[in-house]
Amino acid sequence: RGRGALQERIVSGALPPGTTIVPAEAAREFEVSASPMREALIELVRDGLLDNRANYGFTVRPLSVAEVMELYPLVWTLETLAIRTPVPGADTLRQLERLNGQFAKATDPSRAYALDLEWHDTLIRENTNRTLGETLASLKRRIRRYETAYTFSSNSEDQTMLGAAFSMPALRAALAGFGGSGCLASGSDPLAA
Repeated sequence: RGRGALQERIVSGALPPGTTIVPAEAAREFEVSASPMREALIELVRDGLLDNRANYGFTVRPLSVAEVMELYPLVWTLETLAIRTPVPGADTLRQLERLNGQFAKATDPSRAYALDLEWHDTLIRENTNRTLGETLASLKRRIRRYETAYTFSSNSEDQTMLGAAFSMPALRAALAGFGGSGCLASGSDPLAA
């Protein structure tokens, strides 16, 4: 109970990077005993959402351009694998087209973000590899922190830092460094304006 609620607060940005989390206080707030809360905090460290430093405690992990550039290629690769096992059916493809059309027309950032999440969930929903699904879910929680901060943050420092990571040149560099294969290697650049 406490882990899920704490994870949602971190991912949604309600607990910003650098926030200290005191295990005893968190246990009281979420009405769980100290041991399960400590275990939950350690799991969130493993998930890449918290840091745990000796004599300092648990803190919400900072956002960094380097992490964004590491996470996206992992998700792209794993989503590609997920849609190969099995290939999405006609109903799924129609739903993806519908969602893509709604996304193109969305003017509200919250709506566009929700449609993007739904599109990616729909893309891989037929995947039967449980481990692959769990790994993708964990990576996407980490990415969601960045996307939420970029889309909804009023902090100009976050906007500047994340804007650099989400820029077309940065994405091209990440794709080019992604083994030199795929659309960029074949001369077809899907990011070309």
